[in-house]
Amino acid sequence: AHEEDEHGHEEDAHAHEEDEHGHSHGQYDPHVWLDPMNAVSMAEAVEASFADQAPDYKDEFADRLSAFKEEAETLDAELQAAVDAGSKQQLLVTHAAYGYLAERYGFEQLPIAGLTPSEEPSQQALKRVIEEARAHDLTHIAFEDTVTPKVAEVVKNEIGAEAVTIYNLESVTKEQLEQSYFDLMRENVKALEIALK
Repeated sequence: AHEEDEHGHEEDAHAHEEDEHGHSHGQYDPHVWLDPMNAVSMAEAVEASFADQAPDYKDEFADRLSAFKEEAETLDAELQAAVDAGSKQQLLVTHAAYGYLAERYGFEQLPIAGLTPSEEPSQQALKRVIEEARAHDLTHIAFEDTVTPKVAEVVKNEIGAEAVTIYNLESVTKEQLEQSYFDLMRENVKALEIALK
């Protein structure tokens, strides 16, 4: 068991190392819902379960799923258009939570930290991120609204970047509970439009 644990930790470290280069690793990154088509798959599973448990409301569940799918397809097109309209191919982010978004829409995430924002990068890794951000002339850094890592502030100040807000929807504030998945994802559309311009 001890060997398996060590092996698992080594795999995680390897995933984080590769994520520094923008590659996404679905088996490690939990933020699957940032791809709207993954969100549709999740909604389909929920709808099937609800219909099984409450068959009298089966038609209502099906109608809601259909509406969700339609809006997800619209969001999908908006996200793709935001990326396609930009001149930059890299998104500078505080940590590697956006692999699914990057993979679907064809850009590269440049994360300062690994999958968890509290993960402090080494001095060498930090230097590499700053150099790469300068090389790609990145002028914005995407911060989450609930977390502001100090090391990300260092990068922001070092390269003179402006901040934009991005949501990974892992956690939300009390006020955001009144907003839908689509409301917050459309804020991400705006963030991509600005940061990739």
